[in-house]
Amino acid sequence: MKASKRRWRQAGFTLVEMLMVIAIVGVLASIAVPKYRNVTMRTRRAEAYAGLSAIYKAQEMYHAEFAEYTDSFDELGVSFDGGSIVDDSTIDGLHYRFQIGTYDLTDVNSNFWATATGDLSPGDGIVDVLLLEPGVTVLE
Repeated sequence: MKASKRRWRQAGFTLVEMLMVIAIVGVLASIAVPKYRNVTMRTRRAEAYAGLSAIYKAQEMYHAEFAEYTDSFDELGVSFDGGSIVDDSTIDGLHYRFQIGTYDLTDVNSNFWATATGDLSPGDGIVDVLLLEPGVTVLE
């Protein structure tokens, strides 16, 4: 009699209960993972917007002083947190590579461009490229 009481008091989960829990966790994960990726991609893209905005403002201040644009981050005085300088016109940020250049439409640097290039979701084969060029509107 004592043996049967021990069996009856043993705590545990049945196979059906375990399968139900696994199914619920799977459904929740299938909802949460894409949302998490979307949020991280938007956060990373915010780095690009902020960087391009800083470049634009610095270029406009440089242009106000020297009446031309520059293709040098050193001359602009722009740097990015966690960024490393690749060359005079390229800086690697945390998730994006920022590049700047100028157009010589006359005998001076009369316009500039800036790009932010990054792989927001490694392994998917899609590269995110944002272009800043004064006077050009880019739609997403």
